[in-house]
Amino acid sequence: MSTEQSPATKAPGVHPGLRLFPRPTTSVSTDARQSPKKDFNETLEGMKFLLEVTMDEGALAEDPTGELQRILRYWGGNLKHYAMRPGDGSVVYDSAYREVGRWSVEGRAE
Repeated sequence: MSTEQSPATKAPGVHPGLRLFPRPTTSVSTDARQSPKKDFNETLEGMKFLLEVTMDEGALAEDPTGELQRILRYWGGNLKHYAMRPGDGSVVYDSAYREVGRWSVEGRAE
């Protein structure tokens, strides 16, 4: 059995047990990333960011605090790849790459 690691985990500073997940398939326009904060904040009125994670099985049942910390760290850094508009979202995986929930941005409340 080979103990060779994948190229992604050979990178300096990358923990050998860390699974790297693909970036989102939707691209964020340059304008969305460079727009002034005032304009962006004005669009947030009435919007909600929702994170839902099932904690009763798998890695979350074994180590809920550790798994939630890992999920929050991962998505805290990865959100920059999204425009953060209504309809944006993604599936959330645990450290064993099992689907355990999702996050989403909901539109303005009517």
